[in-house]
Amino acid sequence: MHIGVSGNENQAWFDQCLASLKGEPVNIHLVDAVPGNLGRMRLDGFSRGTSPWVTYVDPDDYITPGAFHRALPHLISGVSAYYTNHAIVDEKGNRKGPWFHNMSKQLDFTQVKQMHHIVIYNREIIAPVVHLLDGSQSVELEPLNLHAVRSGRVIGTPREEYSWRIHPEGVHLVPGCGRYDATNEWVRKTRKEIMGLK
Repeated sequence: MHIGVSGNENQAWFDQCLASLKGEPVNIHLVDAVPGNLGRMRLDGFSRGTSPWVTYVDPDDYITPGAFHRALPHLISGVSAYYTNHAIVDEKGNRKGPWFHNMSKQLDFTQVKQMHHIVIYNREIIAPVVHLLDGSQSVELEPLNLHAVRSGRVIGTPREEYSWRIHPEGVHLVPGCGRYDATNEWVRKTRKEIMGLK
């Protein structure tokens, strides 16, 4: 598991993030943020360690106690990826509701879009496409999500196992580069190939 850090984190939020991971069956790697290229930071984070499973948590968010313990049976079952629903919380941590009100029950584009927090990928399965993350500030995980759906069985749970803190300095609101043309073309072709989308 990686956590991207810039050195400018809200310390109370970061402390809450780390505290929420105590006792979980994860190895934590801190990686340097790459301004304007969130995908490059993710690429670096996913390359750390040797675990057969990779994931991430953002330093301003936190997980539900036991989330990764509950994920283990699904991982052992041989999935290409496992993902959960997540709650939206404000700057004080007050829950505002679930991010997804209905979770997809089949391998389709809805499921690809719902793979946001928590997502645990089989390292071996995403290895051939992880380089496609480089150059992306937004929707940086779409290549991994598409490839996981195309390559195996993806399981999602409606349980809210993650709290996504929405605030004005959130990375998802920071402008940056889009995606490299080669990645956009790969995404377009893969959507069409496995889902009949344009």
